[in-house]
Formats: sequence, C-alpha cells, structure tokens
Amino acid sequence: MNVCPGSLLQCSSATRWIESLAADFPGLCRAAETSLSFLTLASARSPQAAHVSTMPGAENIQLDGQAQEALKSLAVSRTSAVRLWERATIIMELAAGRAKQEIAQQLGLARQTVLRWEQRFLQLGLEGLNDAPRSGRPRTIGPEKIAQIVQKTTCETPVDSTHWSTRSLATVMEVSACSIGRIWRSQKLQPHRVKTFKLSNDPLFAEKTADIVELYLNSPPDSIVWSADEQCQLQALMRTQPSMPCAPGHP
Repeated sequence: MNVCPGSLLQCSSATRWIESLAADFPGLCRAAETSLSFLTLASARSPQAAHVSTMPGAENIQLDGQAQEALKSLAVSRTSAVRLWERATIIMELAAGRAKQEIAQQLGLARQTVLRWEQRFLQLGLEGLNDAPRSGRPRTIGPEKIAQIVQKTTCETPVDSTHWSTRSLATVMEVSACSIGRIWRSQKLQPHRVKTFKLSNDPLFAEKTADIVELYLNSPPDSIVWSADEQCQLQALMRTQPSMPCAPGHP
C-alpha cells in the first residue's frame, strides 16, 4: 500500500489514521510511531501551526504611546532628514518583531547598522536616534571676543564705508572672514541691508538686549512683564528720520 506523505500532512486526520492503522496491524507500530514523530515535527515547523516566531531580543524593545507617536511622526514627516526616517523605521520594525536581516534588506542597509541603532535606542531612548556630538577642534574665539565683534558691528561703522564687510571687520578684529560670517549668522546680523538694519548708538546695546530677552524667556516666578511700544495712532516726539505730515498744517 503506497501512501503519499504529502497528502497525509495536508489531511487533518492523518494522525488518527496512523493510530488506527497501527491498531489493525501490530507489526506496523514502529513505523506508525516514526510517522507520528515526523508529523509532529512537521506541524511544529509549519507556519500555520503556530504564530510566527519573533527575532531574538525583539521583546527588549517596548514602545509606549508617546514614543510610538514620536516615531510615527518621524516616519511620515516630509521635512525630517532621511537618516531620522531610517532610524525611526528600524525601531518600529524591531518593535513589531521583524528580524534585523529583513529590515536591513528592506531599507538597503547593513545588518550592523540596524544592530547599532537598536542598541542606541535601548540605551538612550529617542535621544539616541539623533547624531552624537562629533569631535573636532575646540573653539578659538571666546564669548568675550564674540561680544566685541557684535558690538563693533552694531555700534560702529568703518571710516571708508557705510557698513562693515566680513573682510574689513576680520582685519580689524584679527580673525578670519569665515569666523565673522558665522558670528553674524548666529546673531542674525545683516549690516549690508540698510533698509532693515539700523545701528544703535548705545554702547551697551548687546547687554541690554540679552537681559530683556532673558527676562522674557525665563521670567521670575509670580512676575508680570509690562512692555511699551509706539502705537500706530501715536507720534513719537523725537525721530531720527523726518516723517510725513499726518494732517494738513501739521509740520
């Protein structure tokens, strides 16, 4: 009697059939036991018999609601960097139980890259997905020098020009022109734009601005900040530039 093993695996009553066959033919008991062992092993390895096994260590990544929302926002954002999208996708796929090799093939990365970001996330959380501080040359221009450059930019003008340039101010301050450009960009200074930039004659302009900004950003507890500014319906008594008359007969 020829029996196809494939048909037995597909039949739900294959086990009971083998047991009845062994009862009718005692000489086939050993073969029946072997067949039962084979069916048990095949069913254990079958994807339909049990849930898909997750990757080793996948249970270590547990995402709460806040972390899951943050990762989803990075994964669907159109303005975030590609590297952040890749890292968020790696963590979400690992939390879902996918293997590192599958995630690496899906994203076109190396398996070591997936492993590195998994370890960073387990150690530092969401902060670990950001770039680590890179080593480099320490700063050669201190805060005092930067304050002098800002004060000279905002309170003084060169003798032979209407405004400072990066090269002219670099020559006076004995720094590079690239350093002057970086300081201007960090302080949002644009002395070449005359229409939107006005010099202040106050020598302590930078210090007063820093104090006022600090007062707004970090106000003392139980404090009230009052600010007064010129309104459109009011006219300042002293102006640096002449204004148009508001009404006939008004100087």
